[in-house]
Amino acid sequence: MLVIGGISNWHYEVSLSTRLIDSFVQGVEKQVADSIERYRTSRDNGTLTVYDVSTSCDSDEETSDSIGASRTVEVHQGLDDETWDLDELFERYFPNLQRRSALLPLWGFAEYELHKLCLLYQSENHFEKSVFDFGGKDRGIDLSVNYLQVIAGLKRLKTSQQWVQLKALQEIRNVIAHNDGRLNGPDGKPKSKVLSAMKKVGYVKGDFELIFEQEFLSNALKICCNYFTILGTAIKDREP
Repeated sequence: MLVIGGISNWHYEVSLSTRLIDSFVQGVEKQVADSIERYRTSRDNGTLTVYDVSTSCDSDEETSDSIGASRTVEVHQGLDDETWDLDELFERYFPNLQRRSALLPLWGFAEYELHKLCLLYQSENHFEKSVFDFGGKDRGIDLSVNYLQVIAGLKRLKTSQQWVQLKALQEIRNVIAHNDGRLNGPDGKPKSKVLSAMKKVGYVKGDFELIFEQEFLSNALKICCNYFTILGTAIKDREP
């Protein structure tokens, strides 16, 4: 990928990187759709792997009385319908797991780009203090944005709806990374902060755990891009 470098080109470079992440997101959704379609086709056409299981009474000699009833067991990707609800697994659980997994590198991309902008400001303006020794207890996007406001002098980075949505997305990401996607806190009840974040981000639901809809990842990337635009404007406004 073409790398130009510099503060003035940061937003343009981010837009290029965003195309890569968008391709990744679309690839994940295609894998999800293909996996669901393979399962549904096998199920509807009756081509799931099938085997018969016969139960019998304990006996040294097989007789007509010792042969039990035969039952059919369906299997897909090594999982049988006696143990698992195959529809639940292949139409909901696995797709959700793939989307959960994809959110982590997407969020890592956003954190990295904000952090990189901090380093660019320090390098080009010869700031004595770096983002590494700034911010106290703050981490991640909060650390970077605080640095960009206080040290780099960018304005209005935390007053927009785009920032509110980005923070809500961070909350959802943290539930995935630190609580296995489960909504309940130590008291067994869903955390109000997470429920609020779900409404702000959209395309996510669930009573006990986060369930991501097909549009979630694309929308999550859009939220990040919208905030990058806010930063791009702040950079231009800061230029002499």
